[in-house]
Amino acid sequence: YLRTFVNQQIARDFDDVTSAPSEEYDFFSEPSITVSTSPPPPVEQNESDPVGNAVSLLQKQHPGSDSQLEYAGKLLKNVEKLPEIKKIHWHALIRDIMGWSKRDLDRVLKELRGKWYSEREIKVNFFGDTIYVAEQNRFFDRKKRLWLTPEGYQNTYAHLDSEARKSALQEGRVAKVDRIDYAPKKPAIFEEKGIIYGNAWEDLEPEVGRRGDASPWLDHFDTLGWGAYRDHVLKWMAWTILHPDIKINHMIIFGGHEGCGKDWLLYPLVQAMGRDHAIIDGSALLRDFNEYLLCAKHIHINEAELGDRNEAKMVSNKLKPMAAAPPHKLSVNPKGATPVWVRNIHSVTMTTNSQKPIELNGQSRRILALWSDLKTRDNLGNTRPEWNEYWRKAWNWMELGGWQHCVWYLRNRVDLSDFSPGAPPPATDFLRDIVSTSRSPLHQTLEVLIDDRIGMFTNDLITVREIMQSISLCESLHPELVFVRSDRLTPTTVILALKSLGDHIPVRGEKAPDGSELWIIRNHDHWRHYRNEELHQAYLVQMKKYKHSTPLKEVNS
Repeated sequence: YLRTFVNQQIARDFDDVTSAPSEEYDFFSEPSITVSTSPPPPVEQNESDPVGNAVSLLQKQHPGSDSQLEYAGKLLKNVEKLPEIKKIHWHALIRDIMGWSKRDLDRVLKELRGKWYSEREIKVNFFGDTIYVAEQNRFFDRKKRLWLTPEGYQNTYAHLDSEARKSALQEGRVAKVDRIDYAPKKPAIFEEKGIIYGNAWEDLEPEVGRRGDASPWLDHFDTLGWGAYRDHVLKWMAWTILHPDIKINHMIIFGGHEGCGKDWLLYPLVQAMGRDHAIIDGSALLRDFNEYLLCAKHIHINEAELGDRNEAKMVSNKLKPMAAAPPHKLSVNPKGATPVWVRNIHSVTMTTNSQKPIELNGQSRRILALWSDLKTRDNLGNTRPEWNEYWRKAWNWMELGGWQHCVWYLRNRVDLSDFSPGAPPPATDFLRDIVSTSRSPLHQTLEVLIDDRIGMFTNDLITVREIMQSISLCESLHPELVFVRSDRLTPTTVILALKSLGDHIPVRGEKAPDGSELWIIRNHDHWRHYRNEELHQAYLVQMKKYKHSTPLKEVNS
């Protein structure tokens, strides 16, 4: 196919001086013209040889004339499509005819290629759509949001450029960056702290939303019994749309019986976010791959019912950093590529039919959890007739343009002046239910004492024995903070509880002076870089400071 294409292209380019061939000429066969150091002999015109005719025409032009330069450019453009071994031969022949050195030819080709590729990009701008990411040694297509190996890049675009990879990398047709990030409102390529980033975010979505009546949507909050939280949810949605570059430091869980309209409430947000929205099922949080974090502002977890599964703790640990920052960066593990780090700016929603969709053994200030007792189905699981009619009208209205009215309302009517994206959400009964069914009494006790810095929990470093002693003392002095009987604690149960909380880190190696294991319970990022010996020294310093600042009291048993 390429042979025929090249021969026909040359015939077209030079048909003002050559006749169409009577039979196909194979441009890939050994050429009849040889290169020598002496001036090349004139080439006879052959009607069956369009290439020979083109070369003969090039020879007959006055050296340095406009016509000679024009024909040389045409011939070089067609030679560009050939395999390298053929290209070398024809380049040498053209150099002899034109009297160019190899360096001269390289300069001519550089200038001509700039023109050829710019013309080609008018039709297909695949060079402009991709960036080369050094950290991955891969290309990233920003429009398709697809990783391509260098070989895959060549195979994908070979029909448009037979040397796509070479053109992209060696001739600089594709921008090269150090790393990739998802950074809304930043340019396609930007620099931070000396690192050049390619941006997976693109401002391609047209602004949607049309003035109209959004009351059916707004009224459904009251139907679900969520009227008291409607204002907060609307501000959360509006902020996500209008300020995609700023993290809202909590996620939203919509819980309720099947068919109550949880997804219907989220439909306008999903439409507004367009390609910057990703939907995953709850089980996706159990997998190693999470490429959805690289290309979406709004991530929706659909129908999560993981609270009764053994993996619930793993799911909750993965969900926690997505829901709020810190961490300020999230690790993305795309299939077939090296993990990358992206800024943590995602807005996360979840819908569930379960009253225990996740486990919350740690902080619970990251979630607005709403539960509705609305039942639209009978005891046999069939939708009641009145609700069939309700949803028929509701979905018709939504899909025929109602969502546009909702988005316009979010953009233009929701007042964000008093909305703080970093503030914790309102506490709800549903959230308290999730927490109470997730955590053991010991978990709850440790969380309270650590957060409130009670007793020896003031220190970042504490031993297991000191934890047991502090809980026993608080049981007497602050019984409202202790939810477990201290006389039933053992070092093993304390260690297991610390591990299950997920955040705290044991210090390996020699034990503390009291003979028990030392743990980091606060400022983990600071202490994790210390060696064990340094941690033990820091522990002794903290304990000395604590004893000097805390008066000793004799407690009678």
